[in-house]
Amino acid sequence: MRLRFNSIRLGTILFSLLMAACSLNLSAQAISQVPVEIAVKDKSTDEPVIGATVIVKPYGTWGVTDGKGCVTFEKIPVGTATFEISILGYLTLTQEIKIVASAKMQKISFSLQEQSLSIEKVTVVAKSTKTGESTSSRIDRQAISHLQATSLKDLMQLLPGAVISSNPSLTSSSYFTNRTLDSYDSNNAFGAAVLIDGVPLSSNADMNTKGGTVATASSGTDLRSIGTDNIESVEIIRGIPSAEYGDLSSGMMLVNRKNGISDLKISGKIYPGIIQVAAGKGFSIGKGGSLNISGDFANGKSDPRYTTDTYMRFGASAIHSISPNSKATLTTSLSFNATRDWSGPDPSEPVQDVFDSTNETGFRVSHSGRFSLGKTIVNNLKYDISGSYKVTDSKSRNLISGDTPFYDSLVEGMFDTNLLPHQYYGEGGSIGKPYSFFAKISDVFHVGGERFSNRFNVGVQYAIEGNAGTGFYNLDPLLPLSKSGYRPRDFSKIPALNTLSAYIEDNISVHFSSKDKYPMMTAQIGLRYEGIQLARPEGMSAFSPRINATISPLQWMDIRIGYGRASKAPSLLMLYPEVSYIDITNVNLHSGGQYVGAYTTRILDHTSLNLRPMTSDKIEIGLEFKAPGGRTFSIVAYQDKVSNGFSSNNEEWTALTFDKWNSLVTIEGKLTYDKEHPSARDTLLQCITRSANSDVHISRGIEWDFDLGSIEASHTSFYFSGAYSTTEWHSANKTYQRPLQSREAYEKVYVVYDTRGKQNEKRRLSSTLRVVQGIPAIKFVV
Repeated sequence: MRLRFNSIRLGTILFSLLMAACSLNLSAQAISQVPVEIAVKDKSTDEPVIGATVIVKPYGTWGVTDGKGCVTFEKIPVGTATFEISILGYLTLTQEIKIVASAKMQKISFSLQEQSLSIEKVTVVAKSTKTGESTSSRIDRQAISHLQATSLKDLMQLLPGAVISSNPSLTSSSYFTNRTLDSYDSNNAFGAAVLIDGVPLSSNADMNTKGGTVATASSGTDLRSIGTDNIESVEIIRGIPSAEYGDLSSGMMLVNRKNGISDLKISGKIYPGIIQVAAGKGFSIGKGGSLNISGDFANGKSDPRYTTDTYMRFGASAIHSISPNSKATLTTSLSFNATRDWSGPDPSEPVQDVFDSTNETGFRVSHSGRFSLGKTIVNNLKYDISGSYKVTDSKSRNLISGDTPFYDSLVEGMFDTNLLPHQYYGEGGSIGKPYSFFAKISDVFHVGGERFSNRFNVGVQYAIEGNAGTGFYNLDPLLPLSKSGYRPRDFSKIPALNTLSAYIEDNISVHFSSKDKYPMMTAQIGLRYEGIQLARPEGMSAFSPRINATISPLQWMDIRIGYGRASKAPSLLMLYPEVSYIDITNVNLHSGGQYVGAYTTRILDHTSLNLRPMTSDKIEIGLEFKAPGGRTFSIVAYQDKVSNGFSSNNEEWTALTFDKWNSLVTIEGKLTYDKEHPSARDTLLQCITRSANSDVHISRGIEWDFDLGSIEASHTSFYFSGAYSTTEWHSANKTYQRPLQSREAYEKVYVVYDTRGKQNEKRRLSSTLRVVQGIPAIKFVV
């Protein structure tokens, strides 16, 4: 299957159509509004539910229930409104209510069901979200618990088309990738966004590339470091995200942690090679709101019998939330996280005193405020402020085979040198201290009536990310970790990454009939701007238009279409790469038990000349059918194209000339070389690589997600999902190889192969049938 649309043309057409609908809406006369009082009760006890959040869609109006379980909305437009009621520990309730014109206050009562295995139908699979928005899957608390997930990476197996290829493990890095079959697609992982309670995590300022178990630079968020026991829900967006979200190019993951009052829960998991324990409880502190605290510890081994590869994780968090009144909520959280990734030799190996390790310790503090002001424009105001700091110590100790010249110059020139020992232990690594600050303010307001409705979402955000670490070091400068001559680099001298973003988005709802709800159209259109390092010469910017539209000709059928562009900023290491030290041996001679050596150091600057943000263009077409009994059948065809992915170009070369000495002379009884008369002059061809946008990845496919309904008498549910997908990729770089049988120490000739037309392609068809059997009487699900 091939989706080959002109992305810009499609975006232009959709924007024109939807803006026309928007203008009709704005010209329509506003209809009357009435006051509405909502009462929320516990379905089992009939007691009021305090602190429940009530959202009125599509208007975006919200409120929090008071001590009597009630919340009052002064102005709700007459017509059909959708009420969504949620609170920790209960199933989220979504229900349509007809709001009628009346001089009196309309009172509506809702009953929430406690979240437990005793309910009639327990959802332990990922559920597709409502059409008209991004193509995504939502994984709720019960599904996370049923899966017995040890980290976020275990949740990926619930997505359509996912393949379980191994048992749970914590000893290898795991990153969130979206709609790619290329297992080495680092850009997909780097371009995936992970947000916790609305605040993004980022690896833009991670710069460790030497030493340790893993390189943390430009890699994305390691999902092993995030436990799941304090998570209430996870939404994974595979398609076109809202314009509210930026600094991404593949997919995104929205993680919502437990926030509110909850019972004490202590859990433990034991897998082959994994032991995990967690505890959490939400306290009521009276008028001071609620405080939810949690802790998590996990220990993993690659083999339970040995300690060859081990991983440990400890995390703790405290979330305080308070609602001063029914129209305001303030939330403050503090999180601490520590991980240790260690790899060493097998006990049977002769060399034992070597290892690779990466230790991380960090904390994050965030605060957010949400206010329902009820004004025409400044209606639902929200702000987020966050700061983070962590220390990453990547260290290695290796047994080095030496007998090579020792290089350590930090400037260009020719220098005398000695030989490294025949064999020695080299130890060193990198110390990084990435930090970040994030601030965002947004507003949601509604314009229009029942037939033509617009809900606008506008916002501005600013982020700064830097690294205050001391960078790479050798524990003993005379016994370097690498005989090729790793040089130190101070991370704190690298400029911080500054990003200023702004977005505007309109959520449109159009009913074409004045009497019936259908046919109708809903659409989400938005535009996002991102400015990166604007005050510096290397500054860059990107505009990202995004559209998701759904046409519903009938109540049981939705037709979806969407186009979106997303942009990912380069990392600090891409913008400010390390220089390379080219060390050329001039003299390497032994005579009479003496050694004479000299080398020349040349320094090459790899700063990019025209690096741009990595962008992806996404196109989707989908159908969803709704059948009686809650059955749904969703099919989505997509194309995700990254035509300017981050990589290094290799078409810039320089010729380095140097002198060589093949004989020694004796001066004042000491062996040396005649500096005025070299034996020969030679040339070295050296490639100057720079960060560039030369990587191309194109993914196409069809995803399906069917809820086949349930047998009510036996409480048996059936789900069928899967995907047929292809991924093509290639690079714009050329291939350079030495001539056959060449024995030159420094090559002066290369054979050039143009591989830009070479395509790599993978295809996969996968499907999963899940049968969920529940026995409510004994609270059992399998």
